Amino acid sequence: LLSPPGAGSPIVIIASSGRRTRAAVWGSTSIAPSPVRSVCSSFAGVISVNIAPSRFTDFTKGADFRPSDLISVIGLDGITRARRTDDVVSFGEDLRGQLVMSKQQANPNGTYLGPSVLDGQVRYFSHRRLKDYPLFVTSGVSLSAILGPIEKRAFAYFAGAAVLTLMTLAFAGLLIVHMDRRQKQTDGINHANRRLQEA
Repeated sequence: LLSPPGAGSPIVIIASSGRRTRAAVWGSTSIAPSPVRSVCSSFAGVISVNIAPSRFTDFTKGADFRPSDLISVIGLDGITRARRTDDVVSFGEDLRGQLVMSKQQANPNGTYLGPSVLDGQVRYFSHRRLKDYPLFVTSGVSLSAILGPIEKRAFAYFAGAAVLTLMTLAFAGLLIVHMDRRQKQTDGINHANRRLQEA
């Protein structure tokens, strides 16, 4: 959209529509229709764009997207434009006053560990604000998904260490028994030698 001469740069506004319709853009919200002015500043029409919420999460199809993974497109007003968890795409969730919004305000591009507002799962989140748009994208990976493989490896290491310890103890026990037998044999030979010398 090009502004008429002298009208300045066009401003993109993404506002909440307050209702869910087939024509809703960015989920329950829409890119606010922008009035078009003619050269003489008279009303010349309206430009509006309609995009289904799933279009903003389609890129994750075919990717290694675990059931606990999450990706969201959220407006700076705190309303989700698109959200995907597992195979469920939703929109219109109100996140105003929640942790995700305070983290976004404190640092537009960052990461943090915290619970998800909607399902309570603790996740590592990474969020990035879109330049020139009042939106940011956040992705979350559950703590259990990250620590699960590590815990499995740790269990394998502990199990291996336990087996090695038992083998070491068994070897030490056998060695002690063998040394005790040799000592008894040596003592028996020495005793026999002394008796021969005395005879």
